[in-house]
This record gives sequence, structure tokens and C-alpha cells, in this order.
Amino acid sequence: QVRDGVRGEITDGRLETLRLAAIENGLDVQDPAWPTLPTDPTAYFASGSNLAVEIKGLAAAGADVGVAVPELTESGEAELHALAGDGVLVFVDSGAFSEVEFSPEAGGFVVTKEITGADWLEILALYRRLAVTLGSQAFLVAPDRVGDQAVSLERLERYAPQVRELHQLGARVLVPCQKGELTLAEYAAQVDRVLGFTDWVPSMPCKKAATTAAEVAAFVEERKPAHVHLLGLGIRNRQGAAYLAPFASEATTV
Repeated sequence: QVRDGVRGEITDGRLETLRLAAIENGLDVQDPAWPTLPTDPTAYFASGSNLAVEIKGLAAAGADVGVAVPELTESGEAELHALAGDGVLVFVDSGAFSEVEFSPEAGGFVVTKEITGADWLEILALYRRLAVTLGSQAFLVAPDRVGDQAVSLERLERYAPQVRELHQLGARVLVPCQKGELTLAEYAAQVDRVLGFTDWVPSMPCKKAATTAAEVAAFVEERKPAHVHLLGLGIRNRQGAAYLAPFASEATTV
């Protein structure tokens, strides 16, 4: 910084605040940009990049973009459409992650902000607009409820026609594999039945109602999917290497 011809240190307190916030979230400015992992993911989405300026900036840097429908503005959607054909991949989350919260009193997840039928129709309409423009660049999270297999399957069945259309338009359909009475492989078989196609992308929750690394490995061994998405797994997650280990052979990409 140069002020009145005198060179000195940058003392803007906002920069120090950002540095400390980064460290608190597990990222030190001295760390390498990308840690050593058992395998390289085919894509890594910068989730929560809902503002038009964020989308435009990340795309200009060649980074894949992740947005959440409830936070996406009209200008943000316009920037996503503008990415058509440029190779940037776009992950679009329904917002179901925020529908439930864990309740110690209830001993499980409770609905705190329900996504209604009308909400789902709006979400799916947005998905369709993006699928028409982006095709296979779009990674769209199918209707579900975190931590609830029964409701998730019910929602998939209800909106199966819309989800099938997204698939036909070339979008990648990500189906969260929630834990419950069924094993993950059994749950996947039910998804096959409900949707009527099998090349949807199994997506493993890694935050709320998280699947463990061992459960992911068992699923990959039994199901042998072509590709798996790890929902919410940051590259600096301490369990990252364990989650990615089943994909080291590259028989299944991640």
C-alpha cells in the first residue's frame, strides 16, 4: 500500500477479519490450494454461489458453480443461462437441506421449514428452464427430504414425470440416497423403479443425516455405479480421504 508517497503495510481490518474467518473454517492462507487426495473428483462445485457476480466471477476463473434455488435471484439465473456451452458445470440444490433441523428432544430431524407442493413445482420449473439451456452442464438435485427415506421416495414418485423430463433434456439428475430401514443399495433399487431409468447419479449426504465413509464404500462395492456425488463434502473435510478412497480405482468416478 502506498499513501502520500510512503510505502507501508496494508492495515485494513476487513482483510484480517477475512483471514481469521478462513482459518476458523479450516483454511489457512499458507495451505496449498488443493490437498492431496486419493483421487481427483471430476468436478468440485463452489456451493452457495448464488449472486450473479459470484457466478460470473467463478465461471471466469474456470470454476464449477453451485447454487441453491431459494437463494437464487433472477439475475443469478440469467448468469447461469449465460454459461451454456462454455464447459462450466452447474450444481443446483433444491434447498431441502434447510427444511429440517436435528432435535435432541425428538431424537431426530424435525421439519422446521416445509417445502410445499407449490414450492416443489416452482423448483422443478426452474430446473426445467436450466435443463433446456444447459443440458448436461446442469446437475440437479431431485426432490427429497433429508433423513427420511419414505418421504423422499414419495416425493420422487409424485414428481417422477418432471424428473424424467429433466433427464430427457440431458441434465444430470442427482438423487440423494437417504439412510433408513432400507440399505443404500436397496433404496437405489426403489429409485430405479420409481424413476424408470437407472443412470441417475447416487448422491451421498455428507453433512445432515450423513452417510459414513464406510457406508459409501459398501454402496459403491454393491451397486457399482458409474458416478457418485458427495453432497456437501468440502475438499478440506478431515474425512475427505476416507470418503474418496472407494473411488481411487476409477471404476466409479466421483
